[in-house]
Amino acid sequence: MTSFANLSDSPSRRPRVKLLGISSPTPAQQRLGTLLVLTIEIADAIYLDGVELRRDPNTQCEYLAFPAWIDALGQRHSIVRPSTRAVRLALEQQVLAALAAWNSSSKSRSSS
Repeated sequence: MTSFANLSDSPSRRPRVKLLGISSPTPAQQRLGTLLVLTIEIADAIYLDGVELRRDPNTQCEYLAFPAWIDALGQRHSIVRPSTRAVRLALEQQVLAALAAWNSSSKSRSSS
C-alpha cells in the first residue's frame, strides 16, 4: 500500500485535496489562534469538517489543527489526524495552495 507521505515527491500521484467550505471561527477558536474553519475533501472520498487554519503567535507560521474533542479535564483527543509529519506537511501545503487560489479568485470576482 502506498502512503500519502511516499507520494510527497510525486504531486501528480498525491491524493487530491479540495477546499469545500470556509467559515469564521468562534470567539473560543479565535483565542486559540484560529483564522478560518475549513471543510476539505481528500481523494474524492473523505470529507473533513472543522479543520482549523491557525497561526502560531510566536512564529507567525500557519498550520492546520484537525478535529478533536475535549474531555472533562480539558485534554484534547484527536478524532482524525495525519499519520505522520510528512503527511501533515503535504496536506497543509495543498490546503494553503487551495486557500491562495480561492482568495485570488474571490478578489478577481469582487473587482469585476
